[in-house]
Amino acid sequence: MQTRIILFVDGHRSHLTKEVSQLSDENGVIVISFIPNITHIMQPADVSMFRPFKAGWASEVRNWKFENFPKDVTRSTFGTILKFVFDKYASEKTIRNGFRKSGLYPFKKNNVDYSKCIPNKKIFAETIQKNADSNCIEQETSKRLLDELENKIEKRDIEEFFKPYLDEEN
Repeated sequence: MQTRIILFVDGHRSHLTKEVSQLSDENGVIVISFIPNITHIMQPADVSMFRPFKAGWASEVRNWKFENFPKDVTRSTFGTILKFVFDKYASEKTIRNGFRKSGLYPFKKNNVDYSKCIPNKKIFAETIQKNADSNCIEQETSKRLLDELENKIEKRDIEEFFKPYLDEEN
């Protein structure tokens, strides 16, 4: 049995072309498209790496400029700083944590912070206070999103996807 690959894409139409579909089929890749406008909560790199990476980059550039005053970062120094920041913030642990926090691996719908889907958090917070059934609504939304995702994946692929995680628990 060959290893199956699941590729999550952000739903942009450029990622969902006939050519992409054919290429993924030919190579045994399952392409799953996220619902539009949720990649900031479900893409592992967005969830775990970009914010600390961006802060680390700003900090290292500041340090570099301080140590090399009055020079500016140039093409010749950019790569060195980038490698340092990448090595520091793009660890395997950070990447794994992104998959966990986004609910993709292990596959757990409750790991996703669905409140980030709500554009106005103040209105959302007021609604939560007024609505005693908000927990039920959140659970229903989570279930609908999970059902929609699972409907796009064949049952045997879901079982195969969970297998390493289930083996890990035993």
